[in-house]
Amino acid sequence: MTDAAPARTGPRQAWTIGGILLLVCAGLSVLEPALMFTALFTPVSWARTLAFSAALVVFAVGIRGRGSVVDRRPLGVSALVLLAVWPLVDAVVYALVPPTMDSLESYQVWGYVSLLVPLAAAIVAVVLIARAGVVPHPWRWAPLWALGAAIAPQLILQAVAASPGADVQGMAAPMVGLGQLIAVAVPLGLGLCAVLLARSRPTAVQVYPGS
Repeated sequence: MTDAAPARTGPRQAWTIGGILLLVCAGLSVLEPALMFTALFTPVSWARTLAFSAALVVFAVGIRGRGSVVDRRPLGVSALVLLAVWPLVDAVVYALVPPTMDSLESYQVWGYVSLLVPLAAAIVAVVLIARAGVVPHPWRWAPLWALGAAIAPQLILQAVAASPGADVQGMAAPMVGLGQLIAVAVPLGLGLCAVLLARSRPTAVQVYPGS
């Protein structure tokens, strides 16, 4: 009798660890607004970012080569890893080149880049997660739903801004509140989904060689 458990523990471990990291991210997202003007804001903000980034890397490559939600396909792994490291890249750029009047135009360009690159990576990632078939149906579409929810406030605000006579300033505060709610709901929902799916995975397969 041969125990083939290691072949099945990868998804469970990877999804559990990734899900817990997302739950940590959600919890820190709740604390972050309350700590806005305190010394704890920066450490909590960095911890939230690192927890989210680490979760994406785990989901991208798995644990011990197993549990990748994109089936370790190079494009999917690259998209998730890029999405994971982009907040760190953005922070490094702002740290190395502080905003000044002289660099205002460059920062405007960088603002578009820092918006479009992670959005493109996220679109590629959620599509490949759905196509890979590693995550069971219908939960393979959960990242796509989460992406839609994450960009909804910006889309609504842009639609309002394009409307004649729209009160953009009046809509800004509700959209900020909605954005904060989504910043908690997205990692919370995806984290719970990952942990529950991990618990539903078989943990061991017994293989009995023929007589």
